[in-house]
Amino acid sequence: MPQRETAIEKDTCKYARTLRWRDRKMVFVGRRGCPDRWFMRSNGQLVIIEFKDPNGKLSPHHRREVNWLRENGFEVHVIDNEADGRAVFDSIGDGGHITADMVLALLHRMSNRTVRDVIDLLSEQGNGAFEKDP
Repeated sequence: MPQRETAIEKDTCKYARTLRWRDRKMVFVGRRGCPDRWFMRSNGQLVIIEFKDPNGKLSPHHRREVNWLRENGFEVHVIDNEADGRAVFDSIGDGGHITADMVLALLHRMSNRTVRDVIDLLSEQGNGAFEKDP
């Protein structure tokens, strides 16, 4: 049995929150077609998602708004299953933030190391949080 839109939305929101995203259910006052959820992260990233039942179609109002948002540089997705909802956030990555697991791993590895060594180790993690001096 295909999943309902509410289950897909709930799973995607729960997953995004584990990756430090905040979400808001959005409604345009006096206007139809607002995409369902707007996901934000502290580094200024914004992802907008319209959820649909499997095989669901965008209404003309939703299509107009989604198209306008995309044409104006916003990242907008139309999602009709849990896997695609999770994939949106997996494809973005962690946004260059240092996680607690990374700090613990570095503390374990850094006995008798210099600050430069720690920066080099962070750079090896590929998170973009630190750049090496030229």
